[in-house]
Amino acid sequence: PSPAIKDLNGKTIGELWDYRFKGDRMFAIIRDSLRQRFPDVKFVDYSNFCDIHGPDEVEVISALPGLLRKHGVDAVITGVAS
Repeated sequence: PSPAIKDLNGKTIGELWDYRFKGDRMFAIIRDSLRQRFPDVKFVDYSNFCDIHGPDEVEVISALPGLLRKHGVDAVITGVAS
């Protein structure tokens, strides 16, 4: 595993979501909270990565490493519901 990132300033966080249970609201709250602590953190919105648990899940997950690199993502927040 990669070491934990202690300071998110200057880092880019990707948002991954399964398009269930209020992820749109939760990510907004998380973004605001993290920006208060780390004003220079950047985010790549979940809409850039598609539904990670939908009918195209295999293709979406297969494409994910390339998309994370393309967007310069240092870490991700994953929102899933059961």
